[in-house]
Amino acid sequence: MYVIIPAGGMSIRFGTPQKKQFITLLDLSVLEHSIQAFSSLDSVEKIIVALPEDELSGFKSTEQVIYVEGGKTRAESVNKAFLALGELPDDTAVLIHDAARPLVSKDLINRIEFSVNESRAVIPALPVTDTIKEVDDDDWVKSTIPREKLRAVQTPQGFRFGDLNNAYATLDFRDSIYTDESMLIEASGVRVKVIDGESTNLKITTNHDLQIAELLMSQG
Repeated sequence: MYVIIPAGGMSIRFGTPQKKQFITLLDLSVLEHSIQAFSSLDSVEKIIVALPEDELSGFKSTEQVIYVEGGKTRAESVNKAFLALGELPDDTAVLIHDAARPLVSKDLINRIEFSVNESRAVIPALPVTDTIKEVDDDDWVKSTIPREKLRAVQTPQGFRFGDLNNAYATLDFRDSIYTDESMLIEASGVRVKVIDGESTNLKITTNHDLQIAELLMSQG
């Protein structure tokens, strides 16, 4: 199994000069926690981390963890990390994980890897519990969307190397309609399986999220 971690985001919504992936969370940075979740697993061959250009010099690659320069967007960073994998067998599992999800569990990672072998493409997700409204440009409600079929998607997302390679070769990954790699894979014709995510696998977007993560880690 190979892992890609895009960590080139500007963290505009976090509200501090320091990028959220480099904020300290207990003993390590958010990014280091995310890397460690994968590096501690025997099944992980390599982890490719895409960093902002101005941060790259502060990190030293190892045999397992390789740091590369990311792009201006998440999609570009993932693509650059994917190219750094080189050539792999088509059925090789490649997991893509947000740097800002430091609480991902080994159980979820293992379930994603297993599902890639069974289903080719898999994403973890949670049921949507809030009522969802579609609104117009002036914030008037247009419709209420049935939530029974809706899911809130997390990472890691798992795919086969050959499917990702084909998607990149046949589609323009830079197109803004592709908000994550699962949409790119869907557009290439591969069905994507959804499995249960984890409520603790939160994405750190605000300082409040960081405080929740600290609480969860201190209790764990």
